[in-house]
Amino acid sequence: MKRNLNMPGFKLKHMNTPLLDKKPLPEARKEKTPVKPTNILTADKRPSFLHNNGVVSSSGGLTPSEKAEANRLLDSVKGTYMDRKFKQGRLVFEDGKPKRTPEGGFIREQIPVSPEQNLKEYEMEKGGYYVDFTKGGKAVVKGVPSGDDDIPVQSFIKSLDPSQYRGSFIEDLPKNYQDPGLIKGHPLNPFEGYQRAENYR
Repeated sequence: MKRNLNMPGFKLKHMNTPLLDKKPLPEARKEKTPVKPTNILTADKRPSFLHNNGVVSSSGGLTPSEKAEANRLLDSVKGTYMDRKFKQGRLVFEDGKPKRTPEGGFIREQIPVSPEQNLKEYEMEKGGYYVDFTKGGKAVVKGVPSGDDDIPVQSFIKSLDPSQYRGSFIEDLPKNYQDPGLIKGHPLNPFEGYQRAENYR
């Protein structure tokens, strides 16, 4: 079940719960056989647009209302950072045991944070999120897919509409970088596999 900013229990990185597990389940890895790379995206060879080689833009030509909704949702993500007055710290102990809330949750220190600290943390982490749309047209926040090297899949984020993503692209990629999004059949190809966007037109 996908989670989005409007659903109960949704957490962003700074809320101490991962947005989602970027890695596929072990079963998903076993189902696919790694193939020899046929397309390699290096710092010297990056296409200006990524609609070829079997890569389809996730934005798929968003409507003005969809772009507005994507921007609104990313604004709300930023708001979850900027509206904080405190951030959670270490567990609070009493008589050698972690203190708990009446509901059973752990109690943590509440550390005051400034607007400047909130903005700095947001700028560091905003590249980890993007907005996509379900088949029903609902905008959802998702985690940017990455390869085994933990580098965000560059072909994927470059295929997004500017309204869907506010992060930046990596300009100094390792020369041996292999972009999973450009390798047909790659188990971590987000255009084909477990994190395939649902709004392809």
